[in-house]
This record gives sequence, structure tokens and C-alpha cells, in this order.
Amino acid sequence: MDTPSATRQSNSPLPWASCATVEDVVDWLRSNTDVEVMAKVQPTCVAIATPRSSSEREAMIVDVEATFPDRQGQRHIRSVGLVIFRYDAATGRLGQVTLSITLTPHASVAGHWHVSSQAGMTGLPSVVTAEQVAAWLADCEWVVSHHAEFDRPLVESVFPAFCSKPWACSHRGIDWRSHGIRCAKLEYLAMRTGHWYVPHDAETDCHALLAVLASEVPEAPRTWLDILIKAETPDTVVVKMGPTPYVHDARERGYRRNGDWLQARFDVASYQRELPALRRNLHLAFSFRPHSLHRIGATDRYSCRPGTAIPTP
Repeated sequence: MDTPSATRQSNSPLPWASCATVEDVVDWLRSNTDVEVMAKVQPTCVAIATPRSSSEREAMIVDVEATFPDRQGQRHIRSVGLVIFRYDAATGRLGQVTLSITLTPHASVAGHWHVSSQAGMTGLPSVVTAEQVAAWLADCEWVVSHHAEFDRPLVESVFPAFCSKPWACSHRGIDWRSHGIRCAKLEYLAMRTGHWYVPHDAETDCHALLAVLASEVPEAPRTWLDILIKAETPDTVVVKMGPTPYVHDARERGYRRNGDWLQARFDVASYQRELPALRRNLHLAFSFRPHSLHRIGATDRYSCRPGTAIPTP
């Protein structure tokens, strides 16, 4: 070993030694194209919310942590994270976070929930009921979840007020692959937008999703929240076909297997383009006949409700 050379290397100043603060070090690292700096997701909330402007809207992010199914196939809620935030209706840019809490089931009183907050909120009641949650939800125009098909039925079973609100699913509502993102897992999306967090805590998961939605789309001056809301606003048509073991080109047309059936979800324009194929298959004796058609809006989407039935073409 060349001792003088090693001594010179150990005594050489670090590249960021001239930085005066941690923020300066972070700025230096971000200026280096070989380094990716990720910020830890920290649950935050304003102490006193300012009045909303005319262009601001409110939405709620929901995340549910539940048990594995029991012998009867039932899941039991362990905790529910609720985060209310404001956003600009025109641009989708996020504003203040006005509520950030975790609800856990009361051990001895059914229908009551213990309240805690990692964001440091004060003045909260220690125990709430479904009526209090409905009051928090009243001014929210959207409920957002990363896995709405999982979260929505569980939340609606204990908080009925969520049944009347439109829901958006950030996992399915955004075509991540079309934007060059091959995985829609929340941890991966957070990493791609420069954040990291410890998953499977309901309130922290809500803030991780909030950080992702607040980020700008790389190829356009829009936020992911703006893309999500615009994608989930129109009605969709759910087509259930079968029963059938195999259908040529079904996957290319958007159908996925659901038990013995094939099912696809179309926007209204795509459904009109699918109609000729539906009419052709209507006369087949065995496979790929339309079984049910339903038009679903954001108020029923991802719930157990089927929506409005459409006559078979």
C-alpha cells in the first residue's frame, strides 16, 4: 500500500466541505447528475387553516390498514388514515393540509374510533363517531385512495357518508405506463417523485400519496392530481362477458379475467367503438356473449354497487 498517497487522499477535503448548512449540501447533491436526493415523507398539517379562495377545492385521501381475511372471508379494519387537503381546481396544484389523523377502532364501544395524529394536530377529540367523520367529509369534492377497490368497501361499511362522494383511484385512474412509469406501487411512485417513507402506516401512506400527486408530470406543467381528477370524472362502462375459457384478441381489447368471466372497463367513447364487436358476439352460441353492461360514475366506481344497467346491444 502506498502510504503517502493514502494519506493525501484521506486529508483531501470532501466536495461539499464548503457548504455551510444541510440545505447547502442537499442543493450541491441535487446539482450532481449522478446523485438522486429523496426527501422523507413527513405528515404535516397547518394549525389554523386560512379561508379558501374561490378557485380552491377540498379533497380527502383515505388509506385503510386491515387484517387478513378470517375463516368467513371477512377483513377487520386496524386503522384508517384521513388527510384533507386543498387544491386549485384549474391547475391541480396543492394547497394547505387542513386535517391529518389516524382512526383506530374503539376496544369496547362499537361505532367509536380513537383519534391520533402524526402531524401534530391539537384540539382533536379523543374519540369520534361516524357523524364526526361525515362532518369532516362534507366539504370534500373528491375522495382519493391508491387502492380504491380495497379501501372503499371497507370505509363505507363503517362510515356511510363516503357512499355519496366521488372516488378516484391513483393506482388505476392514471395510466402510469403511458408516462414511462412501469410500476404503480405507491413506494415506487414515491421514489420516482423524489420521496421515501416507511409503508403500511395509514396516515403516512396518505401523505406519501399526497406527495406523489403534488409532483409535476415530467412532460407537462401539470400535477398528477390534475391528471387523476380529469381521468376519473367521466362515466365508464363496465362490460362483463362469458362464461368462456378463451377469446381471441380479448386482452388487446381491454378484457381481463374475473373468475369464469371476462370484464373490461371502457370510457364512453371507447364503449361506442366496442359496440360493433358486442353486437357481433351477441349471436354466438357459447363464448363471449355480453352478460351485463353497466354505466358507472365516480360516485359508484370502486364500490360494491354496480351502477346503472345498460340494455344489451
